[in-house]
Amino acid sequence: AQAQDPAPNVSLGSLPYAYYQGSILSGQETDVFTQSSDQDFLITTAIQSSLNCDLYQDNTLLVNGKAGPMAYAARGSLFLGTGILRVDAGSTLTVKAVGDNCAFHISGYHIETGGPYASVTGSVNPNSSQSVLTVAAGKTFVLRSVIMGGNQPETCDLYINGSMILEGHLHAMTREGVNSAFTNGNIRIPVPENDSLVVKNTGSSSECHYHIEGIYAD
Repeated sequence: AQAQDPAPNVSLGSLPYAYYQGSILSGQETDVFTQSSDQDFLITTAIQSSLNCDLYQDNTLLVNGKAGPMAYAARGSLFLGTGILRVDAGSTLTVKAVGDNCAFHISGYHIETGGPYASVTGSVNPNSSQSVLTVAAGKTFVLRSVIMGGNQPETCDLYINGSMILEGHLHAMTREGVNSAFTNGNIRIPVPENDSLVVKNTGSSSECHYHIEGIYAD
């Protein structure tokens, strides 16, 4: 069986909206679109049929599916349509099915290049911590959504430098925490200039998969 190519659909007239949909088999990948060189694309909605579906911008992981922001079971910000995931001008968005078959829907709109939207995604090994973002001088990063996944996502804590923002055992960031303010994009937590956002995994056996979105402010 062949992978179904994504079906791009761009709104009529001057409206900037577009959506794409398709499906691929486990182990396959497909390019969803290549963005024009004069505009970024802001993904507000990304829905996928499995936690084992990842999004890549060129060769860089853009969304770790195991964190859960795109899955029905988690109902994170991208699933709910409140995502702010930027795809840079001139880059290619790719869906990879890394463990299951993957059906997907992706939608959003074209924006000017160099906008304030930023995201980080990845995994933290057991009994370790990772600085996932350091805010540049003269900027403030405003957290909008945080979602954590894994076999024990409650062991994933979030810090600004050495100060805890939220303890994982409150389940507000876990992909099982359906419709919490953290997972659905309704938080507004400032990270000051020169400070670092840190994910700490206090568990001993499971990776902590994370996806975080926010906006830079001067």
